[in-house]
Amino acid sequence: MSADMKLSVVVPFEDSGRGLENLAGSLFCRAQGVELLLCGDADENILGRLRASAGEKNSFVNIPGEPCAAYNEALGRVSAPLVMFTSPGVTFVPGAADAICGCGGACVCNAAADRDGEPVKLFRDNFSVHEVFNPTVGSNIIMDVGVIRKNGLLFESADAAGIYAFALKYAAADSFCALHSLLIYNAAPLTADKRSFEIICNAASEVSECRKASAVLSAVSLLFWSFGTLPQEEKEQCFDLLRNTARAFLSDEFCAAYVTAAFGFDAHMLKTSCTAGDFLSVGQNVMYREVTLPILADDVVRDFYGGKLSFGTLCRSIAAWLYFKLYRMGGPAKKYGCAVCRRFVGGDFSG
Repeated sequence: MSADMKLSVVVPFEDSGRGLENLAGSLFCRAQGVELLLCGDADENILGRLRASAGEKNSFVNIPGEPCAAYNEALGRVSAPLVMFTSPGVTFVPGAADAICGCGGACVCNAAADRDGEPVKLFRDNFSVHEVFNPTVGSNIIMDVGVIRKNGLLFESADAAGIYAFALKYAAADSFCALHSLLIYNAAPLTADKRSFEIICNAASEVSECRKASAVLSAVSLLFWSFGTLPQEEKEQCFDLLRNTARAFLSDEFCAAYVTAAFGFDAHMLKTSCTAGDFLSVGQNVMYREVTLPILADDVVRDFYGGKLSFGTLCRSIAAWLYFKLYRMGGPAKKYGCAVCRRFVGGDFSG
């Protein structure tokens, strides 16, 4: 590593090169000790302009060849202690490099997308690290080069899914700090497809053996976010892969509750042998909510201790308890069993 470099940014080549020049201009603006590594075969005119924009206080390196191989070669050639992998369309706010390096290690920052000509933040102001692991953006993850090399981490692909999978495996080896500042504009979403979902599942499977809560939550977030963005037909094709990967996490009730609350999937259905059709018909858009019963617990307790608990009240109490057990099971048991229990309780559930 070079003592002069403090941040390396790796980016793939795009056909026009216009986005690259905008990225380089914003990255090198008022910055010193920043290195830009371009992966792929580019026109010499574009390379010349990028070298010129780096000036004397920054650095530009071109690594020609197939993108994934070039990315892995870049891991051995970066000169700075911190590295980030981004896309050609993004731009940096002035002073972004100094803010990133000020964290002193791996971090994630806020980013914005362009909507109708206006930048819109993609994460809440006080986001947690695991919230960044969703298909909204992958350009805002900064990693420690020493950790990458020590653990022998490599890319499976050089697209957005590959960057997410790489960062997820990194999360099992090191921790990120949350840098809540907005440092990146024009962040692009990940377009999930069957291939990208398989890459993410492979990385999540590796992380499932990790005991770090932050890494586990990041893996769960990325896994279910990416599944949720798949087209319906590919969801059916990838359902078994989702279930097999998710089961390693869902044995933890906290993770199961998080999946339901954050993504609207019935996590408990994934523990059963339900079909893809059942899960996609009744296991999506499920949310925990406060439910009001037509029978009050206070009344039941009062009747019990007062010696006035009737057989009818007892049956209604059992039906109410059974309702929630069936609700958590999901599938046909939830669909039909809850309807029967609702009739036994003697009224409707509202919430």
